[in-house]
This record gives sequence, structure tokens and C-alpha cells, in this order.
Amino acid sequence: SLISSWVDVGAPRGNPEDAPSPIALESLDEWRIGTPEWIVELPEEQTIGAVDADHWLDIWADSRLTEDRYIKAVETKPSPGSYPVVHHVATSMRWEEEDGEEGGGFLNEYAMGKNGDIFPDGTGRLIKAGTQIRFNMHYSSIGEEIKDRTRVGFQFYPAGYVPDRVLISRHVGDRFDTLDIPAGTENARSDGYYVLPEPTQVTGFQPHMHIRGKRMCVEAIHPSGVIETLSCTGHNFGWHIVYNYADGEAPLLPAGSILHVMGWHDNTASNRYNPDPKNWVGFGNRSIDDMSFAWMSFYHMPQEVFDQKLLERSQRSNNN
Repeated sequence: SLISSWVDVGAPRGNPEDAPSPIALESLDEWRIGTPEWIVELPEEQTIGAVDADHWLDIWADSRLTEDRYIKAVETKPSPGSYPVVHHVATSMRWEEEDGEEGGGFLNEYAMGKNGDIFPDGTGRLIKAGTQIRFNMHYSSIGEEIKDRTRVGFQFYPAGYVPDRVLISRHVGDRFDTLDIPAGTENARSDGYYVLPEPTQVTGFQPHMHIRGKRMCVEAIHPSGVIETLSCTGHNFGWHIVYNYADGEAPLLPAGSILHVMGWHDNTASNRYNPDPKNWVGFGNRSIDDMSFAWMSFYHMPQEVFDQKLLERSQRSNNN
């Protein structure tokens, strides 16, 4: 068809004079989680030179919290005007436990187009008084000097509230050592796996690939051998979107289920974002390298709670 042929040659732009008026987009500086109750920013402004090499920094900041709180929503944002140079930010937490041991864990991830993490009702993530926050920064130059002071914003549950479930967010299906994208290949596929050790409800899915990323799917392989498709989406490097499941539709998976992540990359000239379709591409941190994994959010539960959830969902299905 005409449209397929147009897409196959990279969807070239037509006459700009025939285009409709531009859509009014929301400002990048608006918080997608709503106005934060609490903001923690980099201790100092960072300067990214016009022709600097890609560089990675681990920068620690004091949360300034004086009491333990459970997080309802969290969002990481570069400062206004610095979005083009911030490739990604991964934030994590560190605190001292009562026994002197170090506690903490993953907090949030930012890449272009990320819309923040809003946790389902009854789930949350703990941040303790005195927590130190690590900003793992990746900067890339764009030909002009840019300054950045990335920050992370929080919405909390009311003080003293403890959610029923602690939410986990982690990489699933990483292909660090074996990602193989041959030159001129339109659908180079990669596969990765993660075994769920306990009964689990999956709450969200976010693909992560770079500029050659085309599509990603995730399925669950049940211990019985049944295969359940959980989500499929096209990929655009400018939009790192978290797809949250409605609570009544969020996948319920028994212990021992395998999350299977499948990614496809387009390393051809038809990919308008491809800087060099003549070269093989493997794993790497730069945008011109690539990756293939999914950020998955989920929580575990005891077997009896899992069985009750399955029963309730079955009853709702039968009543509809």
C-alpha cells in the first residue's frame, strides 16, 4: 500500500506548507506526578562542555528527611534547558540501619520522555530519615555548553502510613554481553529471562533500548508451560514511557514463572534515527550503542494472598 511504501523508505517529510498547525505540547518542565511535596537536587550545578566526551558521574545528595516515609510517586527531572545533554539518570538510596548495616535500594530512573513513577494504591517504596540519594548521571555534549542541576521529586503517603506491599522495580532480560545487531538487519531479535521466586503481581512495564530499538514484548512462561503475553509496544528513543496495568488487569503470576523479554532492533537505512546502518552494533552506554531490557515493576505476596486474588479475579470474570 501507499502508506507502507512511505514507511519503508523512512517516512520522509512532505511539503511543510501542507502540514497542519503544530500541536501544543505540555512543557518538559511540568511535573507529571503533580507538584512534589519534597525535592532533592544535585548539590552543585554541573557544566557539560560543548565538545566533551560522554561522561558518567555518581553524585550523592542529602535527602534532608527527618522521618521515615513511604513514597507514593517519584519523578527525576533535569533542570530546565538541560534535557538534550542528560542521556539518563538512575537514582538510588542509602541509609544506615539500626544494626549499623547499610540499607537502601533503587529509587527511580529517568530517560528522555519518562513520565515518572506513580505507584498503584496500597503499594509504595520506603525512604528513611537521613537517606542519602545517589544520582548516577550520564551526560552527552551537543555542541554548546549546557548547565544542569537534576532533581528528584516525591509524593508521599501520609506520615505514619505503611502500604500493604513494597514495590520492586528492576531490569529484566538484560543482554549486556550477547546483544548482536548485524549491519543492515531490520528485525534483529534479542531475548532475556528472569525467574520470579515468589507469587507476584506485575504492575508496570517500560522498554529500554536506544536509537535502533524498534519493538519490545514481554511474556510470562508459567510453571505449567502456559505462555501469557503481558505487553507489546513499539519503541521510540525519545519516549521512555512506563505502561502501568489497571489493578484488575495486572498480571498475577505464580512462583517459578519466567518473564521473557523480546526486543527487536532496526539497523537499516529505513530507520531515520540510525547514524550508520553499515556497522554492527552491540551493547554499550552511548546512544549510538544499544541495549535491550525492560524495567519491570512488581510486588511479591504470600501464597494464600495470591490464591485469594486469583479467586476474586475469577469471580469478577464470571459475574461479567
